[in-house]
Amino acid sequence: MCKDKPLSFQIWVVTSIMNSLTVLVCLLVLLLVLRSCGMLRMEHWNSETAGALVQVFLCAVIFNIAAAKRIADTLIRPVRQVEQRMQKISRKEWEPALSSVDRQDEIGNLFNTLVNMQNSLIRMEEEEEFFLQSVSHGLKTPIMVIKNCCQALRDQIYINDSEEATIQVIEEEAAGLEDSVRKFLIINSFDYMLGKKSDFMEIRIQRMLRGIVDRFSAGNQQLSFTLSGSDFDVWGNAELLKTAITNIVENATRYANSFISISAEADDTDPQGYMLLYIKNDGEEIDDDILSRFFDKYHKGNKGNFGLGLYITKKIVEFHEGEVWVENDCGYVRFALRLKCAPQAG
Repeated sequence: MCKDKPLSFQIWVVTSIMNSLTVLVCLLVLLLVLRSCGMLRMEHWNSETAGALVQVFLCAVIFNIAAAKRIADTLIRPVRQVEQRMQKISRKEWEPALSSVDRQDEIGNLFNTLVNMQNSLIRMEEEEEFFLQSVSHGLKTPIMVIKNCCQALRDQIYINDSEEATIQVIEEEAAGLEDSVRKFLIINSFDYMLGKKSDFMEIRIQRMLRGIVDRFSAGNQQLSFTLSGSDFDVWGNAELLKTAITNIVENATRYANSFISISAEADDTDPQGYMLLYIKNDGEEIDDDILSRFFDKYHKGNKGNFGLGLYITKKIVEFHEGEVWVENDCGYVRFALRLKCAPQAG
């Protein structure tokens, strides 16, 4: 069938047939008009007249076929360019760089969409390359520290002349590795975890926050943690929400100078449906150009690890039909989470 042929051939065939039929109809209409006006009578009709009409028709058909071929080639040329560029993109060949075209039709929209797609893919490839470099460095460092400490223990050479201090360094590095692996597993299982809401339940937010604060305050004597506000029943997956909040608190501990405060309050815009959770620290304010991409995948601060923690938080909160953002607040840095409250009984 014609559908198995190149698109240019299909356009050519369809256009030729339609134009030829149009010419034939026009000739028939012309003959009927001439006859109705008395300008064409049967005695005028002979083989020469018929032959002349056939010649006119054939000439018109040949012209239409040639014109249709020209039209088909003109229409299909930008499509071929898009096809060639798509093939290069599939092989990750980015050169020569594409630029937007000044066309407002469907072809222009298609080409400009392709340009945007290529730019996004280039950016993703650069981010992934940066991520792999970060992972390589971030994993090799604690592994090297653990191996050196193990060798030191074997040789009875201790950090600060203390076996306990050496073991503590190993435990801290192992905990850091475990946390990194946990984040990788969360990223890889997003499609599964964020694809169902059957595990949703009522969560007492203050109880969860207290557990998170106790965990971080126990091993951090330099920072003071405060927890305030009302208690709410939040609707969601307890493990995921705990991970989301923990990632923010963990980020805050890296940059805070002396304190981290956590408060929960009702959302004035929808007090029955949502609550607001604020996590505030006294670290340096964030540059405005960074605020908009603070939760982007692989975005990493100068004290970050892999740029995954806050991205995971954003995905989890959005899965719970909530919002998360960060803002500078009078010399402080404040994270805000808008979470959905559990439905009221009755």
